[in-house]
Amino acid sequence: MYKTRPYLTTVPSEPRPAHFRMTNLKLEDQCNVFAKVGKRLVNINVKRNKEGKIILLRHTVLPSTVLVHYIQSNKYTDSIVSIKGHSFMCHSIILNLYSKRMIKNLEKTIITISTRQLSSNSFSQIYQWMVSEMGKICILDIIEVLRAASYLEITELLEHCWNVIDSQIYNNFSAFNILFEGRHAYELLEMNEMMSSRISRAAMITLSSREFLCLNENQVCNLLASSTLAVNSEMEILYSALLWLNHLWPCRRSSTHVILKNIRFGYMSPTMLSKFKTLERHNIGTFSQILNVFSHLPKLKQLVQDGLFYSSLLITSYNEPKYLEENVEYTQIHLLAPRRWMYDRRCKYHRLISQQCPNMRYISFEQFKNYLHILEKSERDFDQLMEYGDDNDTTKNLVDCKIKRNLGKIMLHSMLNVKHLSQYVKLVTGSINLK
Repeated sequence: MYKTRPYLTTVPSEPRPAHFRMTNLKLEDQCNVFAKVGKRLVNINVKRNKEGKIILLRHTVLPSTVLVHYIQSNKYTDSIVSIKGHSFMCHSIILNLYSKRMIKNLEKTIITISTRQLSSNSFSQIYQWMVSEMGKICILDIIEVLRAASYLEITELLEHCWNVIDSQIYNNFSAFNILFEGRHAYELLEMNEMMSSRISRAAMITLSSREFLCLNENQVCNLLASSTLAVNSEMEILYSALLWLNHLWPCRRSSTHVILKNIRFGYMSPTMLSKFKTLERHNIGTFSQILNVFSHLPKLKQLVQDGLFYSSLLITSYNEPKYLEENVEYTQIHLLAPRRWMYDRRCKYHRLISQQCPNMRYISFEQFKNYLHILEKSERDFDQLMEYGDDNDTTKNLVDCKIKRNLGKIMLHSMLNVKHLSQYVKLVTGSINLK
């Protein structure tokens, strides 16, 4: 048997070449680095317990870091979410961590979702929010993401969305845009009410727009019921409601009562209210079919009758306040909440108004259309010539509301055919019948 021994390099007697010395220096540097690293590994990663039988080895790279890397790079996914023809490779642990609805599909590897509340775009943004340290949601898709988060039952994301919607960035046109974007989100009732209350000076432009005609019934009701709308007259609200009904008439015939009951007829002129009960309905724009349905609905007939009372009462209270103070029955009547009455100098049917005395003159549909035409030509500073009635001290002495005092009592009683105010209170409560 031959014996072997390691091959040893002999040291040459002559000086080594330059390239050999440089190579040797590199090897020495690497060895020094390795020695330092090895020493650090021994000191940090290797530990023994008290008995010395178990060695504890730490990770140079934490498992959570590796896991986050795989999740964010979408590697090693274990489930597929299919939404309207789009498939998403996802990690089930992430879906179940955030979504309460996804927990119900815990055992499924392929999850198919078909609902109007969840779109492929919204799910993509939500999943990116789930796996990101700082998720980003497009502000233009806030309604879409809100609906999806509501469907998936993601509490944390829902809170974020509502905080964004409840912020002051949404008012007037931006608030109306949220309504328009959410016109198919019938379940977002709270959002509709919230955005409707943010629209004030832009009321006339939004109510006369094509987008307004596309809103759903609930959204229109919330807008018409809002007390923040800045309008010249209640008749502008009425014409806007009639335009919405007429847009898809007769499909919207069933909405006649639901929509028109939000009109505050008590702030309209008795001249206009009397047209609902006479043959002059055909003179009110192009809404003869709607008004015919309106006039034959028992509930709406009562609204007109109440409107005649309130409008006469309003005129009487302005001209002769002591008359109402003498009637104890007056305190039993629930007064209408006013709109945010304003006047625009560009409006031809403009009348000086105050919070207590709105513009109750009759306005024809042609006048209304002409005013809308002026607003359409306005630039971004459309509200520059608008003033609120309660912000102007000069509106205390108004010519338009100074009707002769003796006409107040006559209008109050003759229009209703009631001798005393107490009679109307009994009529409203159903104690007597008006013949």
